[in-house]
Amino acid sequence: MTVAVEDVRFLLESADRHLARKFDKSEIVSMRCGIRPLVIRKEVKQARYPLDLSRRQHVVSDQDLPWISSYGGKITGCREMADKITKEVARKIRPTGRPVCENSHRRDEDVEYITWPGIEEKVPSPAWCAGKELCCTLEDYLRRRTNISQWMPRQGLGWKSEYRQTLVDAATEIDGMSGKADEIVDRYEKTVRDGFDRLLEGV
Repeated sequence: MTVAVEDVRFLLESADRHLARKFDKSEIVSMRCGIRPLVIRKEVKQARYPLDLSRRQHVVSDQDLPWISSYGGKITGCREMADKITKEVARKIRPTGRPVCENSHRRDEDVEYITWPGIEEKVPSPAWCAGKELCCTLEDYLRRRTNISQWMPRQGLGWKSEYRQTLVDAATEIDGMSGKADEIVDRYEKTVRDGFDRLLEGV
């Protein structure tokens, strides 16, 4: 699922109607969209307002197979969902020892923070995220482990790709010393051109 020109136009028009000043497409820093499964019983037929269902979550434990499935919910409810799943696992499996997972909680004092150009607050370093949070790709770092791709123009590259070398350095830390950091950023920059730049050209 990708952002459409009509989506951007709609949001700009809505902003113009409801906000104190007008915004131009050149002020758009980043875009993202997606879909979320909504949890309802299969026998329900009447229409429901999606936002009333968006936080609903459900955990299903299969009676015949050793599977536990989770549906719905938002990131804000992930701890509650994890608790439900943990209880289901505990019902099925008796623990044989103490759990060991050094990545289970991000404690602020353990995080290696760095200064990122163009951002006032510090962010976790690419190397720390790769080593401690299983961050494997540049996109994962920019979009999920940090909010760089949402805060910075053109998903972290900058309006004129002035932060490209910063992304190359980050990719080097994440990917190790494979020498492919430039290729990784080349692909990322092409994705930004195809998805972000061309979309704004059509608005």
